[in-house]
Amino acid sequence: MPRNQLPFPLHHPLVNAQPTSDVPGERPKSPLTNFNWNLNDLLEDSMPAQLTFEEQLTQAISQRTLDLLNGDISDDDDDDEVNPVSNGLQVEDIHPNTLLSETIRIPILEKTTTQDRAEGPVRSGSQAVQKFSREDNSTSGPDVTMLVNLFENLVTEPVLDTLLSLIREAKVEEYRDKMFTGEHIDTSEDRAVLHVALRNFNDFNISESGVDEVQSVLNHMKEFSEAVRSCKWKGYTGKTINTIVNIDIGAIFETPLKAPFVSNIDGTHIAETLRECDAETTLFIIASKTFTTQKSITNAETARSWFLESAKDKAHVAKHFVALSTNTKAVTAFGISEANMFQFWDWVGGRYSLWSAIGLSIALVIGYDNFEQLLKGAHRMDKHFKETPLEQYLPVLLAAVGIWYNDFYASQALTLLPYDQYLHKFADYFQQGDMESNGKSVTKTAPRSTTKPHPSSGMPQELSSNGQHSFYQLVHQGTKIIPADFIAPTTTHNPIDNSKHHRILLSNFFAQPEALAFGKTEEEV
Repeated sequence: MPRNQLPFPLHHPLVNAQPTSDVPGERPKSPLTNFNWNLNDLLEDSMPAQLTFEEQLTQAISQRTLDLLNGDISDDDDDDEVNPVSNGLQVEDIHPNTLLSETIRIPILEKTTTQDRAEGPVRSGSQAVQKFSREDNSTSGPDVTMLVNLFENLVTEPVLDTLLSLIREAKVEEYRDKMFTGEHIDTSEDRAVLHVALRNFNDFNISESGVDEVQSVLNHMKEFSEAVRSCKWKGYTGKTINTIVNIDIGAIFETPLKAPFVSNIDGTHIAETLRECDAETTLFIIASKTFTTQKSITNAETARSWFLESAKDKAHVAKHFVALSTNTKAVTAFGISEANMFQFWDWVGGRYSLWSAIGLSIALVIGYDNFEQLLKGAHRMDKHFKETPLEQYLPVLLAAVGIWYNDFYASQALTLLPYDQYLHKFADYFQQGDMESNGKSVTKTAPRSTTKPHPSSGMPQELSSNGQHSFYQLVHQGTKIIPADFIAPTTTHNPIDNSKHHRILLSNFFAQPEALAFGKTEEEV
């Protein structure tokens, strides 16, 4: 595919700047020429003069895209790249979605020619794929390679370079460095943003109140979780704990064991959960920093009333309820022992809080040693963020493509498509993390932003073949532009019958994004 067009996100300050010209009758000079893009090659003289600069730009790029798809633009330097529109297929035969597949491909399988694909997957592909693939290799802990492949997207090298320049212009690197030092980059609340401090293994020097207390809270979590898991912690009748109920707001994490979350103020949620519990063997975790959040405390009081119907004595509450909070007075008044309070701090955003004491239920279910491995995995990505140039930083590359589709192609949704059963809640979790960050109309510099937040909540999120039989038809054949992220592991934890299941799963994983990105000619069908 030719790489010589350079469309621009319309919210970029250089686009919004007014074009100027000192010569009467001469077409205004675009600020975009600072990026070595010859705008006059795109803005034809025949374009109606009454169109605004942005309207001219949009029309020009639309035509440029049509030319590209029909093969009217060539680039001698890119002979090794595959033109997705070939063998007589014209742009009018292609649904817009067939060219919009934003893929996360952890297996290292690269795109090849049509002939190569017919002969089967290969592990070394064209230079074109290599240009749009990035890897992150673990330098500590388990030997893990993460690969992001952006090849099946409507991006060119100049587009990607320009998006990265936009990200630099937004001072992402500067704010990253400020974040790691504890500077208060959350200016609306005058707070630090320090989820990285929750999983810091003495690599970052962070100056902020409370950071020096993180390790003591982790030690507390370890001691408590090991006591429960080893059956040393007993309920009021002397029985061991076998059920953990986490009462929180907005909870989307569901463990594979008997550890349900109650987050809905709808009484049905707590009622149905308690119906499956035994008061003698259930431990309740109440997560509320202030211990005054209406939804959490209402559910907690309902759980306590249910418990006391069996236990009778309020003194037994201390054996079955613990708190993730900083309000000692309210917690002890509820009946929870101060020794069973687990602290967290105002620089922990809710969407990042699983790394804090909020993750106590995770430590209880999988064991503290495994919880620590989870922290170390996140810490490795923190180091990747801090030390890696933007061009190689995987989340920044995905964010850049997200800006591209959202701001320029006016995409209204992003769908996340995990191909692994253990990731069945990943899309829900990621949706919260993404939309709580980006679901805003106010920015640091503008009371009302004209840019659109990255949309990740507008589409169903479903596992692999389940989604293929429910909403994939909309993505393939519908009328909306829907970028999609595909994610899968190369190996499985359950290699049944020589990994037969996993090989079939991955064959679907490879086929779906390829069909979205390239489709088939009439002859191939």
